[in-house]
Amino acid sequence: MRIAAADGTEDHLLAVLPQATPRYQPGCAWSPDGRTIAVPVLTMGKGERYALDVVDVADGKVRELHSNAHGIDRPVWLGHGEAMALLLSEDTDQERNQLWRIYYPSGEKRRMTSDLSFYDGLDGAQQGNTLSVVQSTLESRIWAAPKSREFESKLITPPGLAITEVLALPTGTLVAQEGGTSALWSLNRDGTGRAQMGNDLRGQLAARCGDGIVFMRGYASGWEIVRTNSDGTKPKVLVTHDDLWAPACSPDGKYLYYGHRKVPARLVRIPVDGGLETVIAKLTGGIAGGKLSISPDGKQLAYYYGTFDANSSPGVAMVSVESGAVQKMPLKPIWAQTPLVWSRDGKGLYIARMDNGVSNVWQLAGLGKPATQVTHFTSDQVLDFALSADEQTLYVVRGHATSDVVLMRNPN
Repeated sequence: MRIAAADGTEDHLLAVLPQATPRYQPGCAWSPDGRTIAVPVLTMGKGERYALDVVDVADGKVRELHSNAHGIDRPVWLGHGEAMALLLSEDTDQERNQLWRIYYPSGEKRRMTSDLSFYDGLDGAQQGNTLSVVQSTLESRIWAAPKSREFESKLITPPGLAITEVLALPTGTLVAQEGGTSALWSLNRDGTGRAQMGNDLRGQLAARCGDGIVFMRGYASGWEIVRTNSDGTKPKVLVTHDDLWAPACSPDGKYLYYGHRKVPARLVRIPVDGGLETVIAKLTGGIAGGKLSISPDGKQLAYYYGTFDANSSPGVAMVSVESGAVQKMPLKPIWAQTPLVWSRDGKGLYIARMDNGVSNVWQLAGLGKPATQVTHFTSDQVLDFALSADEQTLYVVRGHATSDVVLMRNPN
């Protein structure tokens, strides 16, 4: 961290932030008395971890005030510097930022909001007595698109439950994740029979695994990958680490694939019954993200990749499970937060593409071949989708967010 006078003079090194990556810089915040700078960092030592550091302007000493595995945004000092407001997500709900107060210098945290909204864009007045924040609410539901009717879509879930993910099991049962709470629900293929899975089961990035499912869930210092029966019973933790993403199982359910996000990211495999990690591929030259998808024959893994280069395009990568060779296909229109779903013959991928703010599902026949549009929605965004076991029905999660700017006066 460097510091300088307002006119650019007296530029000098103030502090060294240990193992902080330069790719994460949401911004610093000066305390009202000018003696302390609060700075969120992402550390990439043995794993990925977010921290809120405070730096003493007088001597450059750095102290960690708070940390978690799920993200810390730019803080806003309150009052005379006795606390800061910032956006955090709880361990069981990494997708829903809420407003918290972090006391200084103790590091104690307390909630300021507790609802089903998502908060972003926190800012505050210089005197620390007024906050502004963007409050967003997600409205999303599941649509079923039978292939026999040329993918004509039908709404199958009622309003009131914002769905962000869907998974189709061979039995015909659907597994859905509720946005805001990360609760996992089971429902019939027509949307009826909705019931929460397990004992208040919560998670994300669910995938089929043999006759059960696997998913990720957060805890205080990182993530774990959990396997359960298809009804959510008998949960078993397979992996615990502070640096995990995108679980997927081999078609026979014997192996679990997942990624480590520490740069350079790498894909690994372990036996579901336990064992050591085997590195499948070390991924360089981009950011691996989204969901990991395995081909029906178990020979290839597909995922979205991003890039640090403004002149390069994100796209789809395919990794050979046997050799670790990576093929990349740039796709400029792709909206990289939705899944890649293999066709049942393993010759193509279903993807989501966004054009003019509206996303639809397309099918790629293979690397370098043109895509064919499957759905023809004229509004909203595709958040997730899944294919039925016979590939005759496409289940699509569609929705949009409504946002308002909220002012909070005298937040102390």
